[in-house]
Amino acid sequence: MTQSTRATRGRDALAAALAASAMLGAARGELVTWSFEADAAGAPPAGLRFEHTGGGPPGRWIVRAEGNAPSGENVLAQTDTDRTDDRFPIAVADEPSLQDLALSVKCMPVSGKVDQACGLVFRYRDANNYYLTRANALEGNVRFYTVKDGHRRQVASWSGEVASGAWHELRAEARGDRFEIHWDGAKVIEAQDETFAEAGRIGVWTKADSVTLFDDLSAAALH
Repeated sequence: MTQSTRATRGRDALAAALAASAMLGAARGELVTWSFEADAAGAPPAGLRFEHTGGGPPGRWIVRAEGNAPSGENVLAQTDTDRTDDRFPIAVADEPSLQDLALSVKCMPVSGKVDQACGLVFRYRDANNYYLTRANALEGNVRFYTVKDGHRRQVASWSGEVASGAWHELRAEARGDRFEIHWDGAKVIEAQDETFAEAGRIGVWTKADSVTLFDDLSAAALH
């Protein structure tokens, strides 16, 4: 067995262990957090898969060290700067699958001429069907969408400060057909929608040429 093969098998085993732990903990209502501290800088993290909605390339997701990370040193970065406007890179966790949930992430919009966005996806079925909330530093707003058959539909929006180059917290809560979105600790959106009622996976999202950092992706079931 080559060293490369051993490394690949070790990575696969770690991903499986992390997924099983996340599934059991989050389903019990325990808070499960992806801090990326156990992942090697310069490579994709274990336990996530990388997909995209729309056109253009799928994005480039790597772990990298940041001196001002909210916790520890490592963060997850989307670094591809392709400017395709309808390109939405997604990093989605293999597990857990949740219906009613509390989901949050620390995020920093770093750069982008088309967009500077950081988002959360939940009740995720596939790359074309999920709920999305996202903040945009160029537009100065936070929005809540459905993405169905690859098409975004805005459900609700809030306008306010979304600073580039600063860490923020984006949080979503889902209970049945009712949703709350929080930005930097303040509730900014309340909405009702029935598009996706079933449990689904969770993850993070960007748009177009957004270079965005993510840390402390956390999820728990709400009972």
